[in-house]
Amino acid sequence: MNNITIDFKCGPLFFSTQEAYKNSECRIICHQGSARSGKTWSILQWLIINSLQQKIDTTIVSINSPHIRRGALKDWKIIMNEAGLFHDSKWSETNKIYKFDNGSNISFVSCDEPEKYLGISTDDLFINEAILLDYEIFNNLNLRTRNKIIMDYNPITDESWIYSKIIPRKDCIFIKSNYTQNIFLPKVQADEIENLKNIDPYLYSVYALGEIGKRENQIFNNLEIVESFENMPLPEYTIYGLDFGIRDPTVLLSIGIFEKSLYVTELIYESELINSELIEKMKGLNIPDCAEIYADSAEPGRIQEIYNSGFNCFSALKGPGSVNFGINKIKEFTVYSLRSNINFNREFKNYSWKMDKNGRVLSEPVHLYSHCPDGLKYALATHLQKYMNSYFNFRIF
Repeated sequence: MNNITIDFKCGPLFFSTQEAYKNSECRIICHQGSARSGKTWSILQWLIINSLQQKIDTTIVSINSPHIRRGALKDWKIIMNEAGLFHDSKWSETNKIYKFDNGSNISFVSCDEPEKYLGISTDDLFINEAILLDYEIFNNLNLRTRNKIIMDYNPITDESWIYSKIIPRKDCIFIKSNYTQNIFLPKVQADEIENLKNIDPYLYSVYALGEIGKRENQIFNNLEIVESFENMPLPEYTIYGLDFGIRDPTVLLSIGIFEKSLYVTELIYESELINSELIEKMKGLNIPDCAEIYADSAEPGRIQEIYNSGFNCFSALKGPGSVNFGINKIKEFTVYSLRSNINFNREFKNYSWKMDKNGRVLSEPVHLYSHCPDGLKYALATHLQKYMNSYFNFRIF
């Protein structure tokens, strides 16, 4: 390693990954873990060390550019900088490639467009949140990888090609982890994860224990994930749903409506957005002046400011029964969502009813995954209510 001293504090998953990697009979290392188990961080640490120990090409992929930029790439840069290894002269921001002095390369590639990942040729491959990818994408990546494949994921569903096609392979080493193995995790975050036990059994199973999730209290089962809307009938009209947040994410959705189909595009999903920043982002989205934007009526001041900036922004219908009314209206449609809608797809699948300590389903949704569903509810329920002939007991704020 050219006498380089590296100050890495490594957790148990680093050493599990290292041991599996050095197993000559292993082709795939499969990390299934809870939220904040440290699996991604440990894998990235190992890939850095491995790149310094030998000349090797490594490619890190995720489902789309925002996901990889906010996740694996962000963590990798933190690790590199904290170890004193990152040098601007060796990093290509355009191509997302880092070149080490010994000839090793680490590249970051998104899988939202086939031309990006079909050109990959690499020694080692790391697939971050592999459960979000189709098996067809994995198969293409597999055929372009000469040595080892490492993947990690939260087990958010029991319906995945990982369980049927990867874990049963004789050359796959399976590693399961949870947040208790993360030596870097602050106590406040550990407490929040443990508190999921009091919120939702499914969430606790997946995000605290790292167990495969299967919901009994899931609200929606009408989601169809598609690559694009190109070959589908054009929407009759398009509306927008806006859910405000500060610590929680602010969400803006485009919703095309054709008969009993909804075409959803995730436009904004970002925390810590003040209204002026939100308006600037909205101005870059080419939203038509006449387009109806339905927003959370709990924020009338923000709605007025957005309206004053040139957007046709309304307060959403809100009142007794409005939550269930909106949910029931969404259930009348097939919801088509782009595969690139990472946050929408995750929240829509995980949106669920609260359960009491005895497992009895209650009539109130869990807040944790409500941001995108709320944006959809605001838009659809309010738009339909405006044009319904029958009276429904709502009031507009």
